[in-house]
Amino acid sequence: MIGGVAAPPVLLTAAVRWTRARQAAVVTTLLTIGSLVDPDRPLPLDVCLWHRLTGYRCLTCGLTRSVCHALRGDWAGSFAYHPAGIVVLAAVVFWAMRSAAEASSGRVVPILHVDIRQVYPVECLHE
Repeated sequence: MIGGVAAPPVLLTAAVRWTRARQAAVVTTLLTIGSLVDPDRPLPLDVCLWHRLTGYRCLTCGLTRSVCHALRGDWAGSFAYHPAGIVVLAAVVFWAMRSAAEASSGRVVPILHVDIRQVYPVECLHE
């Protein structure tokens, strides 16, 4: 609200709406794949260069396996691989849902009542 009057909704351009739709589709596809693969070995190879070179785990080691376990509802297994896995999954699901909502409605979905004009570049928005 601005001065007791509700601000008009911020509308997204067609290009931004398609971008949000693609984001939602890609994230949903990746989450679906993550729920179908073996959660103990979701990737065919060790992609962590730090772990391969030093033998020590980096800060994100186990995060993919943690998210895959959380997708299957194995909360204890998820937490055992990486404590942040459940939080990351919640953030990614929120991102996908918000992107889908923005793509379908054409309006910005506000988060914490932030003035969206300060967050998005002006060329992405029209009123």
